[in-house]
Amino acid sequence: LSKDENHQAEVLAGAFIWLKKSIIDEVGGLDEAYFMYGEDIDFSYRIQQAGYHNYYLGTVSILHYKGESTDKYSFKYIERFYGAMKIFSKKYYPKSYPLYHLGINTLMILHCGYHFFRRLLLKKA
Repeated sequence: LSKDENHQAEVLAGAFIWLKKSIIDEVGGLDEAYFMYGEDIDFSYRIQQAGYHNYYLGTVSILHYKGESTDKYSFKYIERFYGAMKIFSKKYYPKSYPLYHLGINTLMILHCGYHFFRRLLLKKA
């Protein structure tokens, strides 16, 4: 999809969401269970569940310093990123997808292990 055109989208970026207050009132605001990641996915999902569509507006521009608030190689980032997936899956797919939950936990462990050993090797180099 062209970044300069308007498109229907499943997920809106949390950096900039523009919608009617009546929709926020209907679906509820951002879920405070999420710390930093996933609240926009959850919000976008609830908007669609209520029968609305999400749109990416490529004709509107904003400035967002993506990745400036978290070190992507830190354990806190990994924990929060995959933790958001766990919150979402527990909220919407509580027991119906046990392999999905197992997969998320496995990915989190593997990702943490990878970055742990990567940091150890970089310190030695």
